[in-house]
Amino acid sequence: MANIFTGKAFLLVTGASRGIGKQIAETFGGLLNEDSTILLLSRNAENLQQTVNALPKGLNATYKSIDFSTTSAEELQDVVKASLKNEKPESFDEAIIVHVAAMATFNQSTIDMTNFEKWHSCFNLNMISAAVLNGIFIKTFNDKNVKKHVINVSSYWGLKPDVYVGSYCSAKAAKDIFFKVFALENPDVNVLLYLPGHVETEMFYDALEKGKNDELKAKLKELIENKKFVTPAQTADYLVKVLQKRNYKSGDYVDYYNKINYEEVVVNNVNKRPDDDCFEDSFVLQSFREELEKLPDSEEYLARLQSRLEALKGGTSKRDLINSLSIAKEECIARLITGGHNLEISEEQELAANPVIRHIAPHLQALTANELVHLLKADVLQAVVDEQNKDSESQDSESKFKPFSGKVYFLITGASQGIGKKIAEVLGSSLDNGSQVLLLARNTVKLEETVCMLPKTVTVNFESVDLSSATAAELKEIILKSLNLSAPTQFDQAVIVHNAGSVGDVTKSTIQMTDFIEWRKYYDLNVFSPAVLNGVFMELFGDKIIKKHVINITSLCGIQPMKSIGFYCSGKAAREMYFKVFAEENRDVNVLNYSPGPVETDMLQTISDNVGDKEVQASFQTMRKNNKVLTTDQTVTRLTEVLLKRKYKSGDHVDYFDQL
Repeated sequence: MANIFTGKAFLLVTGASRGIGKQIAETFGGLLNEDSTILLLSRNAENLQQTVNALPKGLNATYKSIDFSTTSAEELQDVVKASLKNEKPESFDEAIIVHVAAMATFNQSTIDMTNFEKWHSCFNLNMISAAVLNGIFIKTFNDKNVKKHVINVSSYWGLKPDVYVGSYCSAKAAKDIFFKVFALENPDVNVLLYLPGHVETEMFYDALEKGKNDELKAKLKELIENKKFVTPAQTADYLVKVLQKRNYKSGDYVDYYNKINYEEVVVNNVNKRPDDDCFEDSFVLQSFREELEKLPDSEEYLARLQSRLEALKGGTSKRDLINSLSIAKEECIARLITGGHNLEISEEQELAANPVIRHIAPHLQALTANELVHLLKADVLQAVVDEQNKDSESQDSESKFKPFSGKVYFLITGASQGIGKKIAEVLGSSLDNGSQVLLLARNTVKLEETVCMLPKTVTVNFESVDLSSATAAELKEIILKSLNLSAPTQFDQAVIVHNAGSVGDVTKSTIQMTDFIEWRKYYDLNVFSPAVLNGVFMELFGDKIIKKHVINITSLCGIQPMKSIGFYCSGKAAREMYFKVFAEENRDVNVLNYSPGPVETDMLQTISDNVGDKEVQASFQTMRKNNKVLTTDQTVTRLTEVLLKRKYKSGDHVDYFDQL
């Protein structure tokens, strides 16, 4: 296996005591020069020693037992410094850090996730410790002459929500986008988000033995029975190939299961000939081609295909080609519908003239060309009628109905200003008589202003509360107090809008985000508190006769990284993933992740004035200067339209600019 790192290297691997981390340490260790240094971190000291023993002799290998769920920045800093001994960081040619350490639970529903300490433990281990250690590592090896590599071992649970794995999915989503932001900020660092496949590890068997997800357990059993799981050695070897080929953009995902396509792309790029972008006679395997004779018109047929392709291209990109094909399709349909041509061949005319043949076994008879055109016309006509009916029904619905009808309990956080205040005003004013509104925020004076905007036909309560420190018991007490001993079942619908949030310190780059306390406080307000409040709310309004709606105010930054906004991007990604998992677990609840667009609020001004990256700052300032930002009225009106039309699947991310 060819070397992937040249010269003297420093390799740090977390989670190196078992599974993927152990194998990566051993595989990478076998590729390093003898004067290289390896630092292995994990909880189990005995297993770490075994990993060290498996490394080639001559390497400077050290290890440290660390609990990433409780560690500190000081401990991590000391460990990295101690491993260098008397070596200077700039004496290394390459510095590699592989973030593997992870731990998941597979038996807790999102509604039950109301314990802040469990949230802290999960995120410290799966997200925050990696971010802090990464910052320490990059600052240590900050010399420009040291080539730096960051490998984040990701998970499919960070991309796709799954039931009973809410906190882990949330943490993995946050970690992934954090490293994407890091990649944008540090173009000189090679950053890879590696999806290792379904690897046979202890976590694999924990999910099988302790998990509540029967569908997942069935899939895992099938993998075991058919021996289709990936071994740690297989995924580590493929990771080496990925790093050798380097056919990815820094910050990209590379998936183990896409390895065939990935390797073919690499081969095609390396061995590409000028005439490769054309059709070839490849309908049989290469090994059989010499044994078969080509059809007489093969060359002519391929030439015609090539000619048609060139005519359709209309540009050089795949998007251009797709657009050209789409236009050609529409033109063909239009010609068939309006042309009035008789397309039947002689055999079809004979068939039409002899109806007995047609009716012997109609389900086995092929349609004639004219019959196909007739059906096409009917389909187009039906589509036009359906669209007209939909528009009519939509207009009738929007004029006759409100987003929430009947007696409604409506709770909104962050209701003292900005988007939250406007949502309270607009949606609160649309509620039927007898409905009840609970407004939560820190600023009492501004909450009172919001109360004055709501009609007297609804009961309005408010509570000044710091959501970043309120416990589940305190939040439950606030809701019960607003109910005033009334039963939750008196309401037809229960709506909760999770709006409260903060942007975090936008002056800091991801390398500077090494304070555990700052991370925890940020997540307390922006991730853990909404999850805890949501669980309490669902517990109180859990009766099946109550229609339940959850609206999470998210952001495009939760799915699209942006420099200098690492806290905000990771927080929004984690929060949105939590609500996606919640939607999967609670199919009877209408869940919407609404991205309001760039709205003129205090948060937008904070980014515009203080964001550390000058390019990002200029884009925000230009957007505001050219009046490209939205008002709270505009985005809340759009939110109302989204709720009225309900064209989304529960749990979906819907942006202000999305077509409805």
